[in-house]
Amino acid sequence: MDELAFVWESDKSTHHIRYWKMWMERYEDLWNFRQKYGDCQVPYNQREFKELSSWLKDQKWRYKKGELLKDRIVLLEDLGVVLK
Repeated sequence: MDELAFVWESDKSTHHIRYWKMWMERYEDLWNFRQKYGDCQVPYNQREFKELSSWLKDQKWRYKKGELLKDRIVLLEDLGVVLK
């Protein structure tokens, strides 16, 4: 297989890389929001924040289900997000 230039990288690892990149982009958006407004209380009823508020709600849901990775919990809590 190696002679045929078969690529051994799984789709799963590629998916994880893309998901991590997207997660960090949203985290950066949240960081910028906090810099501008002084907190991480993203309003869910304002069109301009719809994507960010949806992402943040998803992070809180994942936390409550025990699915949010420890490194992400630390990043969000260090930013001032109340997950509980």
